[in-house]
Amino acid sequence: MNRAGQLTSKAVSSTGRFLVLRHGQSEWNAARRWQGQADIDLTETGRAQARLAAGRLASDPAFTFLAVVRSHLKRARETPTIIPPVTGLEL
Repeated sequence: MNRAGQLTSKAVSSTGRFLVLRHGQSEWNAARRWQGQADIDLTETGRAQARLAAGRLASDPAFTFLAVVRSHLKRARETPTIIPPVTGLEL
């Protein structure tokens, strides 16, 4: 999603695209702290952002998914747990 809240995708070949969706706001994002590999939780705002992204993905038939990939950090693990009902994929 770009800064205007619009979904964007990146062409990777003539047969497919991938979507990169960053985790929602974390507690340290809200405090304007650098977090790097620190394992910080999402805020309620971050969870709402993930629900908003899920709704936008659900409303756009151009997006179909083959896989969901995430990191091991809490904020990156939690964000896609809100989205799988839209993708139809299990994590």
